[in-house]
Amino acid sequence: MLTCRAENFKIKTMNKPVLKAVELKKTYPGKPAIEALKGVSLEVGVGDVVALLGPNGAGKTTFVKIVTGLLLPDSGDAIVEGYSVTKQRRHALSRLVTVLEGDRNLRFRLTGMENAEFFVVLSGRKFDRKRCMELAERFGLSDAMNRQVRTYSKGMKQKLSVLIAFLTDTPLILLDEPTLGLDVEASNELIDAIKEGADAGHAILITTHEMHIAQKVSTHVAIIKEGKLVTYQRTDRLLELFRYREYLIKVKPNDIKLEFPMLRKVESNDNFATFVLDTSEPSDVYRVIDMLKSRNAEILEIVRRQPDLEEVYLRIVKGGGMPDA
Repeated sequence: MLTCRAENFKIKTMNKPVLKAVELKKTYPGKPAIEALKGVSLEVGVGDVVALLGPNGAGKTTFVKIVTGLLLPDSGDAIVEGYSVTKQRRHALSRLVTVLEGDRNLRFRLTGMENAEFFVVLSGRKFDRKRCMELAERFGLSDAMNRQVRTYSKGMKQKLSVLIAFLTDTPLILLDEPTLGLDVEASNELIDAIKEGADAGHAILITTHEMHIAQKVSTHVAIIKEGKLVTYQRTDRLLELFRYREYLIKVKPNDIKLEFPMLRKVESNDNFATFVLDTSEPSDVYRVIDMLKSRNAEILEIVRRQPDLEEVYLRIVKGGGMPDA
């Protein structure tokens, strides 16, 4: 758990960004040198949950290390509530808390309650036991707060770490792989808690390789590839950009042959054939329908397919790029 001593401030309910990364660049020396970040800029506002995605080595960790003051950029800056991480480090870092992936966040021989008090006081804030128990109830930890953390399961440790992050009440919360290794129930509880934290006015940045989690929890998606920000969109908008790309069309007879650009047969059985139409033009669907009618085919089903975030992510990072807006 990375914390910095607080100043007297409260989360502001305004529209300006809580985190503003400006043209962050970082190169690691070597033969050859590695350009980890090549001018990455993005903003995280009040109530936003931004999922920072990218392949291994894309630059996500470097980005987070710069924002949290663990690494200096070669150029550019990260601004937290108006304070520069590079020039006004103490002011900037007092406005954020970071939960690292794994067991590095907690003191195992302290109880859950003692951990919460330890880290909140360490950050310079007053510990509120009543609010701590309210959050513990919400996280399903109320019966475990007086137990030593070494007796906790991995999911319980992760939930306690996020609970403490919310308890510090910093405007910006950074979560590194918050649901990694958790079961479905624990993941869903954590997702709900993150959403509630955003609703309460926190700005939240998460890194994750679990695309279904990113789709559930995020309001925005930022994808980094080879040190560059290749897209930064609202999650629903990003999915919508790919929404019209594919239609599933089921028809009889199963041996019908169709020749149409971007139309391919993907299944054939005794009852029907299934085609996929990959197009950004809805009018193409009507042209295929007309073709089927002209051949006396029976149309059983036409479904506009909605790719999930994992498929969209793979299309982008594997070179498919972004469709035209």
